[in-house]
Amino acid sequence: MKVVKYRMKATLTLGDKETTIERTYRHKVNAVKFIKEMGEKYKAKCRPLNNSENIYTTICEGNKTKISFEIKREKILKPKKEDQKKKEESNKKTS
Repeated sequence: MKVVKYRMKATLTLGDKETTIERTYRHKVNAVKFIKEMGEKYKAKCRPLNNSENIYTTICEGNKTKISFEIKREKILKPKKEDQKKKEESNKKTS
């Protein structure tokens, strides 16, 4: 079973001000929902997601507003059971 997370970095430009928002999602659907909500909030029209390898990008543009989104897909690595046993044994020896 593959376990992934999506790290989103959004750059919001309102006139001269620039703000960066970073979020982490477990499912891609939630990241896409956030993009849609931001577009509606700032009355910006969003382009479809572009996919290249593990990075998704899109841009939303409106009247004096520009929002760019970059979503990186990362695998979550679980610790191996053997490593946990070795750590427990070393802790017992030091105690």
